[in-house]
Amino acid sequence: CEMAELPQVELVGDTTLGAANGPPVAWLLPESWYATCPERTVLRPDTAVIESHGIPPGVVVDASEEDFQNGVDPVLEHAFKCLGAQPPGP
Repeated sequence: CEMAELPQVELVGDTTLGAANGPPVAWLLPESWYATCPERTVLRPDTAVIESHGIPPGVVVDASEEDFQNGVDPVLEHAFKCLGAQPPGP
């Protein structure tokens, strides 16, 4: 969230999960029920809530489970390409 606001940073990949509100505080209720409340709410500078929405990248790079099973990380490869560098070998 904070990195996305820096002008020299380009987020690449996919929208994040949107689970950013921190560990919830839990209260035990009768009959083994419980109530939770997050300790904090993370907002973007425009006050948009991140929880359940995530942080979208500036550049979407598709990556599949098959890519990772084949030892390929398209997001990391794209990042190295943007930097004009070669990813380290295996």
